Amino acid sequence: MGKSGQSTLPGTRGRLVKRVTCPNCWHRFGPEHLLFIARHESLLGDPVAGPQAYRRFLPSRFTPSGDALDPHGMVCQDLACPRCHLPVARPLIEMPPLYCSIAGAPASGKSYFLATMTWQLRQQAKRFGIQVTESDPTANYELQRYEEALFLATDPERPVEIRKTETGGTQLYQTVNLDGQHQMLPRPFLFTLQPLPDASGNGGVSPERQRALVIYDNAGEHFLPGQDTTETPVTLHLARAATIFFMFDPTQDPRFRQRCRSDDPQLRFGLRADGQTSLMRQEAVLSELASRVRRHTGLGHAQRHPRPLVIILGKADIWADLINLDLEREPVEMASNGGGAASAPARVNLDRIEQVSEDCRALMHELCPEIAAAAEGFADRTLYIPVSSLGASPEVVEDGGRQFYGIRPNHIRPRWVTVPLLWALA
Repeated sequence: MGKSGQSTLPGTRGRLVKRVTCPNCWHRFGPEHLLFIARHESLLGDPVAGPQAYRRFLPSRFTPSGDALDPHGMVCQDLACPRCHLPVARPLIEMPPLYCSIAGAPASGKSYFLATMTWQLRQQAKRFGIQVTESDPTANYELQRYEEALFLATDPERPVEIRKTETGGTQLYQTVNLDGQHQMLPRPFLFTLQPLPDASGNGGVSPERQRALVIYDNAGEHFLPGQDTTETPVTLHLARAATIFFMFDPTQDPRFRQRCRSDDPQLRFGLRADGQTSLMRQEAVLSELASRVRRHTGLGHAQRHPRPLVIILGKADIWADLINLDLEREPVEMASNGGGAASAPARVNLDRIEQVSEDCRALMHELCPEIAAAAEGFADRTLYIPVSSLGASPEVVEDGGRQFYGIRPNHIRPRWVTVPLLWALA
């Protein structure tokens, strides 16, 4: 890296960040230490990434244009972390990352929220003068499957579900031989946020504010006490996250269930999204989350985390009337030229978000004071945001002796799902 900050990494032409953070193992290093991933078929097998991964190496030979060559002369462009040897997408070496972690109890709706949030964000991005693209479609494969099930179904009248996230699924976790033992690491979802080409001079997001967005989703069981081990350090991202989203499921709390006047089957049958009937003590998961963040960041027990915690109150279509909330009116405002036409990118109404947060906070203190106390005792700033990932009630579906909640894709109308991330970005 020269004085100008310009890249000397083979195959790159632009400016690089001074320090890269691996999105898999969170190792920090200079971009000059990045490894390249070989492409020649005889180089299959890596001592850290595993026998099915191509060898990682520091290049010593290059093409005239500066691209790296593997030991057998194949041009290589894919990069890997020097510690865990897992891939590092190029946006992470070119722009500052924004890490967001989604946590919550098992079957609380994290995957539904994630899928509807990322889908809606890309549909609405143009309104904000930005474009949202996938940094690594391979890493995002499982999320693509979620989105396809909900929004690209071939039969929109047939009820669908997102199956519960498994604790050892290969699509959300990856195993490497690290520090002398096998370790399971989470697979991040990667996006790039950039200003639209014609927006930077018209009130849009400036080029300096482009971001690599990194989002993590874990199986809820990994947030339970005793599940954070050296072999499965899959929730270490909580300590790195700029914002933590904690998914609270009101239908798993009997006090909320008693107050709601909806005929939603999730209230009548008490069936969890994973087919179980037991309800989860969600404050135990939140307290465990706080304990892990304190442990991994060195915070004292009485100290508060300096980064914001967003409590996402899911399934708001069931309970929004408890705070007289109109879910149809989202906190986004379009600028107008006076004649009704939009003249500038939309903006997030932060004042309205704060107002709704206060209403939700009062409701939580009334119905679930232990959740509110755990949240506000952990983070310096706590925000409460209502979200309806589906915008409609699911139905109980019988399939081969298995009962599950299914939603017809043509009934899905997400509400407020992008608000938590838009608030974090704003």
